[in-house]
Amino acid sequence: MLSIAGCSGGDDSEGAAVSGRETPSGSAQETPAGSGQDAPAGNEQGAAGDGEAAITGTWRGPVGGADNETFEFRGDGTVSLSSDGTTCDGTVEPKGGERTYSFKVDCGAGPFPGTAVVSPDGKTVTLTDPEGEKSDYARVSG
Repeated sequence: MLSIAGCSGGDDSEGAAVSGRETPSGSAQETPAGSGQDAPAGNEQGAAGDGEAAITGTWRGPVGGADNETFEFRGDGTVSLSSDGTTCDGTVEPKGGERTYSFKVDCGAGPFPGTAVVSPDGKTVTLTDPEGEKSDYARVSG
């Protein structure tokens, strides 16, 4: 399961205890050099221009799990993951397929990559961690 603990290389049993370092909400990392992505991950990146299928917005989950994490994907290409008072920031960019994005969040132990696929109706995003484990998050706003 994708979690803040996973961002630090720990397992999910560690909860939100992430390297003892908390990233202030609102701070964002720069897009990595050489990424070639200057376009924001806003509504214009949705399926065939369909704003409902864009990733921009707030998502809560994991659905059917602890439901204690919030991902906020912003139109400027940044993302925040918040859980139990800890916030990790990173970047998001289109990954080549309709409604498919790659993201990286950093909770202080280096970037943790993942893939996000927005459902065709835009109500759910499925996040996949580097080990291939998937977690669904429901759209809260956006």
